[in-house]
Amino acid sequence: MAVRGPKPKPDHLRLVSDPVRKVERDPALDIPPGFDNGLQSPSKLTKRQQELWNKTIRRLPWLTEFDVYAAYEWVRLQAKFEKSTDDEFNSGLRSNLRALRSELGMEPASRTRVKATDNAKANKASKFFD
Repeated sequence: MAVRGPKPKPDHLRLVSDPVRKVERDPALDIPPGFDNGLQSPSKLTKRQQELWNKTIRRLPWLTEFDVYAAYEWVRLQAKFEKSTDDEFNSGLRSNLRALRSELGMEPASRTRVKATDNAKANKASKFFD
């Protein structure tokens, strides 16, 4: 989905281009080693797709069960990209892969839009929606 306005800069480029402004890193985006978000992969993944799922998708803490379908599509396209030649993987598939990568927060600029939810605040609000 397109977002209005200029594309946000990644933190490391913002530090170089604007050294006066201090960029604070969100501690919720620091992924501890061995982190697993617990998302179950679809059963129809091939061996390489399952490896990609475990290596990337399960390590992203901001993904929820609502992101499984987009993550499945990314894993499928990434595996296809890895085993295809340049002629087989056309520009349409490349743009879909890039868009999914951005949508899932796998790029530095797209991670600036990721907002980790605070469970304490979410629990306070949930009493009104039970």
